[in-house]
Amino acid sequence: MDDVNRAYQILGVTPTMSLEEIEAVYDELLEKYEHLADDNMYYKEKIAEWTDAFDCIIDHRIDITEHPSYQNHSDQRWLSSLVVVKLVFIVIIACIVIKQIGWLEIPNQSVSNGSSIYELSNNFELSLSKFSEFTDWDWGYYEDGDQWTIILAIEVSKADEEGALINAYNFRLEEDCPTTLITKDIYSDEELNQVHYLGGYSELVPLNQKFGVVFNVAAFEQGEERILYYYYPDGSKHEVGRLIFDVLNNKEDQGIFI
Repeated sequence: MDDVNRAYQILGVTPTMSLEEIEAVYDELLEKYEHLADDNMYYKEKIAEWTDAFDCIIDHRIDITEHPSYQNHSDQRWLSSLVVVKLVFIVIIACIVIKQIGWLEIPNQSVSNGSSIYELSNNFELSLSKFSEFTDWDWGYYEDGDQWTIILAIEVSKADEEGALINAYNFRLEEDCPTTLITKDIYSDEELNQVHYLGGYSELVPLNQKFGVVFNVAAFEQGEERILYYYYPDGSKHEVGRLIFDVLNNKEDQGIFI
């Protein structure tokens, strides 16, 4: 992993946190979910993702050329403490000097109401919504043989007043992952484009705001139900809603319902 900003989002931490604080979050995630990895492929992948993210942060915080053995940080965490102490000492001296000449501005380490990135990324709820209140169907979908494109309208139903920090890649429609590639066919439908589509990075979505997520999936069978999940960065799972492919009011029209 080369994107350090993405690494912070995956662990649910912030660049203003110390290495000890970040490592504590990482260790807590391992302690809480490592025992589930043997029987659950999702947690096995999440642990690998957390480890890659932690390694990425370490690589950007410490000069690896000076400490090549630090990549094996699980066995040499005392080295991290030593480097951090040196960095803290340098920062303290620098702050004292800067303060003396009136240049010091304390950075805001959280959003305006005091919520951290970790809290915004994990403490919210989502629900399925409609693109328009005047349509019969709850979802947009396009059939292409055995592959369908499903366009889901989702609403932030519970969140901090600052909103919810949401990443499209954390959604799962059963085992299927979303795609951020939106086709021209989807763009051609004005009703579906009344909502904002999440891209490839985490976005802060306000409470009660609608947004869209796109899936390319195998075709639904008649009466089939699939569950949409959202996986928080801390490893917990939230059921957003259920999609059922069925007939509308015993007519020939078919569509996807909540």
